[in-house]
This record gives sequence, structure tokens and C-alpha cells, in this order.
Amino acid sequence: MPLSFIQSIDHDLIEAIIDVQSRGIKDNELVLAYSLIVDEEVYNEEVIYVDTNDEIDVILNMIYAELLSMSDLKNFESFSIPLLTFAKDGLSVAQSVEIAINHIKSYLYRYDDSDVYLVTGNHVLVDEGLNAKVDAYIQSHYVEDKRVVYQDYTTLGNALRERRESYHLSVSDVEDKTGIPQVYLDAIEESDFEFFRNRASALYLEPFVKRYGKYLALNVDDILSMLNEDVNNYNKSKLKDAVYVKDIAEEDEGLDVISGHAHYEFINDHIKPNQELVDLLAVIDGEDVSVNDEGSGKEIESDSFSRLLLEKIEDLGYSDSQVYVDANVSKAMFGHIKSDVLFKASKQSVLSFIIGLKLDLEQSNELLESAGYTWSTSNLRDVIVKYFVEHHQDIPNYSIFLVNEVLQAKGCKVLGK
Repeated sequence: MPLSFIQSIDHDLIEAIIDVQSRGIKDNELVLAYSLIVDEEVYNEEVIYVDTNDEIDVILNMIYAELLSMSDLKNFESFSIPLLTFAKDGLSVAQSVEIAINHIKSYLYRYDDSDVYLVTGNHVLVDEGLNAKVDAYIQSHYVEDKRVVYQDYTTLGNALRERRESYHLSVSDVEDKTGIPQVYLDAIEESDFEFFRNRASALYLEPFVKRYGKYLALNVDDILSMLNEDVNNYNKSKLKDAVYVKDIAEEDEGLDVISGHAHYEFINDHIKPNQELVDLLAVIDGEDVSVNDEGSGKEIESDSFSRLLLEKIEDLGYSDSQVYVDANVSKAMFGHIKSDVLFKASKQSVLSFIIGLKLDLEQSNELLESAGYTWSTSNLRDVIVKYFVEHHQDIPNYSIFLVNEVLQAKGCKVLGK
């Protein structure tokens, strides 16, 4: 993750630590000693002399510029930097955070392979006024949906199994009611993506999960988002880049399967999809995929998200590093999106780009729809993010990092990688 907020330093997580100590004031100059600590030893140490007659925001900008100009920093994959505050001198914590973020982002635009951790201590980063406005928006827009249970589980398969068992249903009962063969249901509940990766049945993964979730009265947007996360975790564990299948075609040498991330070939002799499953797939694809209160959505071609996102980036004139730093996503993930028109984005990723690009509500709706999603009034994270989208022009130091602070305070999953 390019930039993260942490309350205290985790030595197992961070390679280098920027330490700042005051040496007092001498001849109207504030003397600050700063050092880079690696493996609990001082890597180097320097001193800053700050004219106390300058405005406090000028002083803080100068200090951060000095700290982040250390030549040795770029040698480390991760480092921490303290949040420096001067509240008694009239600079609020929110203003201090904004200055720190702006300097860290400028650093990451140049050295985008670094992970930077801003150590906030016990400071409250979101002011009470903003919190009150978000709470009021939640009160009037959030509708608790008892069907949304996936957040309580580590995998989608566990969530589906627990939900099925709560209705006292067997797998064969679900097979009878949905038409999904039991072997597929077992693979889905066990998160057995090997089953889907090694055969033409990969074509049915997403439609069958969608149908199974609808039968159990679960929110489709949520379960598809969780499916995408589970598949991504599986791909990482296998060091492979394909499982999420969006299209399928026969070729002389075998079956070429096109995934949401890359191409993956299944070399089997003339595998043909089961015709009954193809018929069922056609029925599922024709169903409404939106179950929230803001209207039904429709299936959109999977390649439109990547194309639309890149068009918006070009219109805004953003550089690549600006995009993935401001959206708090990895450089590798953004590279996938640029190179693969069939990229299957999770809802979390779409929301990250919406905040990072500072899109308005109309643009946000368009980008969500292109990825097959809509806003859900029963998803607290959606409601909070939508508040920021609707009001971002009135919010000082608006950024994904501020949004994440609010999300974390409300117990929601943060945006970004």
C-alpha cells in the first residue's frame, strides 16, 4: 500500500524509521535533529534550523520537504514518518495531516515503489464537524440489510455454507432448487478454485455464485465482490494471473480461456461445455444483477470498465503515478488494468479510483455501472463513500486517506490495496 496511517510503529512491517527530535530554540531558531533508523540503529543524522518568525504552515512544509529529501530513503521499500503537529501554534491536526499527505504524495509520485507509513499516535484525524455530517448522512441513507452476512466470514464459501445451513438446507436441496450441479456447489463452498481453473467449468463460476447467492437471499454486489477477493487471493497463492473467466472459445490447440486479468490456456482435447449448463448460464445471465434500493442494474461488457477508466484519466491529465498513489492501489494492479481490457475490478477497487480521481456523482455512477456495480444503501461503506462523492468540493484536504480514516472509524473495510 503506497500510504498508510498507523498509530504506532511496527518494526516487523517497516524497514526504516524517520525519527525527529527537538533540540530546543536558539537565537529564534528551532533546532530539530532528524535521523533514519534501520534495525534499531541510526543510519544517518542531520539537523534542521527553522526560523520561528515564519508562519507555522511554512515551517511544517519546510520540515517535511527536508525529511523526504534524504537520499537514502529511496533505498528502502518501506519507511515511516511522524505526523508533526503544532496545535498550540494555531495549526489544526487536520491541517497538519493535509501538509504531511501532500509531501508524501509528491514523494510517491517520484518513487512509486515505496510504502510510506504516517505515524499518527493518538491524534484524532477527522474533525468532529465532518464526523457529525457523515453520521447524519448515514442516518438518512443507510438501510440495514439482514441479508448481508459476508463480512462476518473469511471466505465466500464459508458464508454461503453457513447461510445454507441456517435454512436447514442440504447441498442436494440447493441443487434441486437452483439447477446447479452438486459438484459445482461443493467446489464453491470449499473455495476450490483448482476445480474451476483446470476445466471448461471455469465458465460457470461467477454465474453459479450469483444464482446461489440470490437463492439464499444475499446481496449480489457483495458476494461478487467477495468472490473477486477470494479469487485474487487464490491467484496470489498460486503465483498465477488467471481464474476469473469472462469468455471462452475453441482453437485447434485446445481451449483458450480469457480471464479478468490475463489469458490462460487449458490444453485439453476439444472440451465442449455441457449443453444443459450452457442453457442454465443463459438464463442466469438474463437475470437482474442488482438487489439494492437504488434501482436494478444490467450486465455491462467487462471490457468497458478498463476503457472508461483510462478515458477519464486521460481527460483529467493525470500521470500513472498520480492515479495509483491517489487511489491508493498498487502499481502492479494499475498495470493490469491498462494492459487488460477484460480486467474484472472489485467494487473496492472501483470506489478507490472514484475517490482518487475526485469524480462527481454522475461520473462515479458511470464508472460503477461499467464494472457491473451500483451503490447499495444496505452497504455502510457504499453510503459513506457516496457522501464524500456528493460533498467532496466542500471538504478540506479531501483524499482517499481521509475517507479511509472515516471508514475505519465506522468499522468498514478501507479503500485501496
